Amino acid sequence: MLDFELLRAFVAVVDCGGFHRAAERLNLTQSTISQQIKRLEFETKRASFRRTTRSVGLTNDGQMLLMIGHLNSGRLDLVFAERPLGTSKGRLVWRAPRIWAAAETFHLVPRAALPLALYRERSVSGDAALVALRNQKVASEIVYTSPSLTGVRAAALAGLAITPLPASAVITGLRVLGPDEGLPRLPDLEFAIYEKAQPDEAVSALAAALLALAQGPSRPAI
Repeated sequence: MLDFELLRAFVAVVDCGGFHRAAERLNLTQSTISQQIKRLEFETKRASFRRTTRSVGLTNDGQMLLMIGHLNSGRLDLVFAERPLGTSKGRLVWRAPRIWAAAETFHLVPRAALPLALYRERSVSGDAALVALRNQKVASEIVYTSPSLTGVRAAALAGLAITPLPASAVITGLRVLGPDEGLPRLPDLEFAIYEKAQPDEAVSALAAALLALAQGPSRPAI
């Protein structure tokens, strides 16, 4: 469980669009807010915000933490989302394979850095790909970024790069790469349900319905 005061500071920064206004709302100093966010990022081992000189924006991990913050504050009853790597939080609903995809005409160049197409901001899939390559000591270079699956898949189809995708997202024109090509295996995608601390009957029924749907014959595609 995360300290409520840290989550309150985090949600305030998101709602107010910055540290200064969040401090005013909570009647705290800006340095106190900054320290609380640093503590939160230390405890979660993930960066919550993308900071520039002009703006503060959420990372993908920050978006996930905001779903959790809203659950704890009662603003949300239930969240169904991809589970970040290295955590067992939430109720696992279903798991799906994650693979490397490239154009059918794409050829790896020996001893050259592997060209990658990844999401523009940090993502679970991108982090998994980079960690797997680093662990296997495969040199890589991010040559294309996009905010969407369609974008990174288009880059792969064009032969510009390879990209990590859910297996269900492989379409005509793409082929799957793996250990035979010297690439590491990728961890599966995991989707989980996150519920508020004391769910009511309706929330529990919705969670049960999602679990039943995932275990049934018509499992939704990613």
